[in-house]
Amino acid sequence: MSIERKLASIQEIKDIQPIDNADAIVVATVLGWKVVLQKADNLKIGDKVVYCEIDSRMPKIDVFSFLETCNYRIKTQKYRGQVSQGIVFPLNILPEGHYELGDDVTAILNIEKYEIPMPLCIGDKEGPFPGFLEKTDETRIQTLGDILPKYNGTTFYKTEKVDGCSITAFYNNEDFGICTRNFRMKKTTNSAAWNLLKALGVPENIKKLNRNIAIQGELIGWNIQKNKYKLKTNEFRFYLFNVFDINTYQPVPLLEMLEIAKKLNLNTVPILDTNYVLQFDVDALVEQSKGQSLICPTTKREGFVYKSVKYISDPVLGRLSFKIINPDFLIKYKE
Repeated sequence: MSIERKLASIQEIKDIQPIDNADAIVVATVLGWKVVLQKADNLKIGDKVVYCEIDSRMPKIDVFSFLETCNYRIKTQKYRGQVSQGIVFPLNILPEGHYELGDDVTAILNIEKYEIPMPLCIGDKEGPFPGFLEKTDETRIQTLGDILPKYNGTTFYKTEKVDGCSITAFYNNEDFGICTRNFRMKKTTNSAAWNLLKALGVPENIKKLNRNIAIQGELIGWNIQKNKYKLKTNEFRFYLFNVFDINTYQPVPLLEMLEIAKKLNLNTVPILDTNYVLQFDVDALVEQSKGQSLICPTTKREGFVYKSVKYISDPVLGRLSFKIINPDFLIKYKE
């Protein structure tokens, strides 16, 4: 689960530091993000700003015209060796009014989220994502500074985040279906997900579990996400990262997930640590996310996902989990 994302919000500058060999720019900390600023902007620690996250698609108006060369999309960038994620603006880009720290101003600024187009090989939509399932997405660590520190000392398991197409397959009261992140899909021969799961025997084997359940994982393939994992032509793989109990509306524990994966003959995403004790430090954890994928050693890994070993439901976050995206991955594989 994840907190509803605020693409643009009122935040404050928590810190400003110089950048080596850079006279005109500095790096600021906003939430847990590092953002490069122009010194000429004269912003200082404690100033309130409009912070826009990466993957924000800005409207095509004069104030954002400098973003035309990147199609008005905010991306991870690197300036003089410093990674910058997001962008800040003074409050005067907003209509007159009273704004509080944390206010979501995405709609006011007509900002949209950039969505990577769904690969054609996924097939055709059948309907909306079913309400009896939970969507798969974790919140980035940079926005959780008010939540995660209270869980210091909690044990998590850590998996590699795989960059593909999120697929959910479910069995619910004799109904078997497959979904992407946002839609239920038709079970047709032009669906790579359906073809692969059928070949693996999932529709038959999941019924044998005799429970209403969903398997959730990442589909990678030769024509998905520019084939970062260098699969052969017409090759597809499915990596399980979650099993969801529909009746209890909760994910199953790690060991039970591994047992179900074995019964269904499914690989899981690479599991790197089953006994990680949280010490909340955004910069240190982001640095640890850097490195190569265990699926393809010549590919930079997308990052890590952390989930509490014991199921914990946070009143704001929901399931206690979070993700860290490797900034080197974002810079190398700019969409």
